[in-house]
Amino acid sequence: MKNLYLSFELVLLLVLGMSGCGIHETKNNPNASGVDTEIQVGPDSKVSFSMFKQDILIQSCQSCHLNGMHRGGVALDTYPQVIAHLSDIESDMADGSMPQDGSLTSNQIALFKLWISQGAPNTVAEGPAATPVPDASPVASATPTATVAPTPTLTPLVPNFQSIKDHVFAAKCLQCHTADGEASDYPLDTYATMIAVNGLVVKADSEKSSLVAVIEKNKMPPKRANLSPVTADELAIIKLWINNGATQ
Repeated sequence: MKNLYLSFELVLLLVLGMSGCGIHETKNNPNASGVDTEIQVGPDSKVSFSMFKQDILIQSCQSCHLNGMHRGGVALDTYPQVIAHLSDIESDMADGSMPQDGSLTSNQIALFKLWISQGAPNTVAEGPAATPVPDASPVASATPTATVAPTPTLTPLVPNFQSIKDHVFAAKCLQCHTADGEASDYPLDTYATMIAVNGLVVKADSEKSSLVAVIEKNKMPPKRANLSPVTADELAIIKLWINNGATQ
């Protein structure tokens, strides 16, 4: 009877041990479920910040830089926070120091490089809708149908002069900041006249650019103009453009 009891204990330990191994393997193997959680990208893919955050930051940086974990004082929860540290992220990923375990896949690296090449946009515009094919058979219609012109889609804000002019300056600055406007000393309507003003935009140094300073101090646009203020995301793009050399 004693031997039978010992045999039962031995079988039970073996069963528990095998179960434990299976649990451990599933927990530590991200592909154990057979589901590929990576976002697949191709040369024509449009990459947004949310895709970059989902596929790279949440997967590889969450324990140090997200959800209240700000290692080294670096928080990467929001788009402006990421843009503020983008040059450091680029260099750290290039030399393999981020993430520390070097666990980025080739697809994650491709997604990051594609996002950067597209100007690191916050959001991306939808692609053009498919054009419906008309019915080949003629249909008599008593009342002609009015033709409605398609609504133009504004491209995403990216760090270059023309995009910033179209998205930010046109709506919030160009009422005054033109060659013949009230603020003609600080024109923003053309790249050449803007760059010619000493200190307005200091290439590669947003902190010394008076354009950034007046926005951060809520002096532009002025409250009397009754215009929408420059948003945090818009300011982050302007800073990124300047720090990248403020090229045309």
